[in-house]
Order: sequence, then structure tokens, then C-alpha cells
Amino acid sequence: MKRQILIIDRSWSKLNAIKGLLVAWGGVHLEDIITTNDAEDGVKKVLSEEPGKYVVIINRGVVGKSGFEILKEIKQEQEETPCILTSSLPIEEEEKKKARDLGAIGYFEFIKIALDPAIRDIFVEVTLDAADGKIETVSV
Repeated sequence: MKRQILIIDRSWSKLNAIKGLLVAWGGVHLEDIITTNDAEDGVKKVLSEEPGKYVVIINRGVVGKSGFEILKEIKQEQEETPCILTSSLPIEEEEKKKARDLGAIGYFEFIKIALDPAIRDIFVEVTLDAADGKIETVSV
């Protein structure tokens, strides 16, 4: 894996669920996953490193900023850093478009990741492909 995975989410339970999912289903090593529940901390971590060091998984609602604001801030400084958005709420088509326009490679509803094996597999595959430098854009 070329890149580490940084997960930014206000909920520690979702942070740990996504981390566990990537370890169990994607074979990712725990030391390759970093988590934070603070928007500023997450952005600072990304921007303090060389571009593309992380695949960033951002929840739509994070302490301090929206996921869209975090995505925009990261992409303005590091366009090549792959970012994936997640949401605890249903995702509207206009939000999917906004995420794509801001440069997200994927936008997933957390409940679908957790409950639908096909969506889970797509989420894991997109994340691992981004970590390996093979990037596709997906929205489920």
C-alpha cells in the first residue's frame, strides 16, 4: 500500500467501525490507519505531509467543519490527495454532484457500507485502489 488512510469523523464508533471494516475486509494493517474526530486536526495532518500521502475518508458532518469544507480545503492545497466522503444520512443527487465537483472519488452512505455487502465491498475496493495509486470515482 502506497498511502496511509486517514479517517475524519465526529463519531468514535463510526471511526472504529470503518477502521475495523478496512482491517477485516481489506487486509489493511492498523498502523496504516489514522483517525481523528476533529476537522482542523485532520486537515492539518494532511497538509503537513507531502501531497498524496493519505487517502482521506471524511464524514459529511465533523466537529468544526462540514465534510464538504474539509474536502475543499484539502483539494485546494493537494489536488492529488484522494478523498472519499461518507454520510450517516441519505445522500441526495445534488450532494453527490457537489462531492464530485469538489474532487471526491467516492461518496457513501455509512448505513449501506455497514449493512450491504456489495456496497461494503465497493467502499473497501475504492479505498484500497486509492491507497495503491489506482483511483476511480464511485458514488453509491
